[in-house]
Amino acid sequence: MAVYRKEVSRAGSVFDRPIRLAVFSGVIPSTTFIEQMIKVVARDGIEVLLFGTLHEPTRYPNPRVKIFSNRPGLAGMAQGLGRILWLLMARYSHYRKLKQHLGKGPFSDSASFSKWQKVVPVVLHLPDVFHVQWAKAAGDWIFLRDLFGVKMVLSLRGAHINYSPLANSALARQYREVFPKYDAFHAVSKAIAREAERYGAAAEKISVIYSGLPEPANLPERSSRTGVIRLLAVGRIHWKKGYHVLLDALASLMAEGNQFRLTLIARGEMTEELAYQIHQLGLSPLVHHIPGLSHREVLEQMRQHDLLVLPSLEEGIANVALEAMSVGLPVVSTDCGGMGEVIEDGQNGWLVPVRDAAGLKRAIERASTLPAEQLDAVRKEAHKTIQLRFSDRLAMAGFSELYRKVIECA
Repeated sequence: MAVYRKEVSRAGSVFDRPIRLAVFSGVIPSTTFIEQMIKVVARDGIEVLLFGTLHEPTRYPNPRVKIFSNRPGLAGMAQGLGRILWLLMARYSHYRKLKQHLGKGPFSDSASFSKWQKVVPVVLHLPDVFHVQWAKAAGDWIFLRDLFGVKMVLSLRGAHINYSPLANSALARQYREVFPKYDAFHAVSKAIAREAERYGAAAEKISVIYSGLPEPANLPERSSRTGVIRLLAVGRIHWKKGYHVLLDALASLMAEGNQFRLTLIARGEMTEELAYQIHQLGLSPLVHHIPGLSHREVLEQMRQHDLLVLPSLEEGIANVALEAMSVGLPVVSTDCGGMGEVIEDGQNGWLVPVRDAAGLKRAIERASTLPAEQLDAVRKEAHKTIQLRFSDRLAMAGFSELYRKVIECA
């Protein structure tokens, strides 16, 4: 059900209008799961305003989604100048508040101009609710609540909560100062919600809303096993993804004569550390690195493999695991972050402890040697998990309820 707020017309009559929700992630388009969230809430009748730098040409079929992007280069400077002048002439009181907040006018120096260029589009099109998608940006936007009464929502996602504030004491202090000012929080898992409470996010303000996938189609048939275990791993090259643990597990599999191939889909160049580990363990012929694919191509790869392996040290809830379960690709995952909220070991996938190469190796063996009828039961249970708990229908209802609570507290 769409979220509305009361509005008074010039004639004095009161009417309901859909709320204006601003979504800020920094770039347009954003990550797959944020783009899915945008489509879901717009489908529910909410007017969605997107702010950030236009990374590539983007159009949304839903007319409720409106883009107010910043262009790069000279065109962006001219665009920014026009917007600042518009703010100065049409909304001078807003201009004065913003100048007081930023401490300098827009033309004091290039750094000041960049700050104004970033925030002016939002001040020109003030939303009812401003939803910040990354916790590290929480302090940049809280002025909207202080100066203009905008309701503020912050998403709590993996790395920004799990380890960034542990490694950066200044960021932890900023969280403790800013989090209590936010009106509400969206957490991608219960585990992330508990972590955020350490930095001042009030438990009663946190709504756990799992990522929503399109309603999964009927579970597709999978090709018969070939004798070679076709393993798939997807995610950026980063220490938190635990690829070094996976490589140790694969070395143990190879030593015992297991036949396998690993396809690693990860944007960017292989790090020296991982490249050397692959070489040292004798895995070079067995590991194929693909430096990035489109979302559609990743889904196609899922249909061509036997098992998705998620060896991560930290996750909120990995969307790639949800997508694999949706298309019938069995998942072996570490019990990190919120993955235990998704996978029940031996029922709809397999869970192993974090950093446990031996446990990961045993889980891959179990999954790859399971009788066909038992493996099919795991696939069906995984598919049902997505249908019942991770559909975009449930996500839409969750976000609508979150925004409704925020608006009603006005």
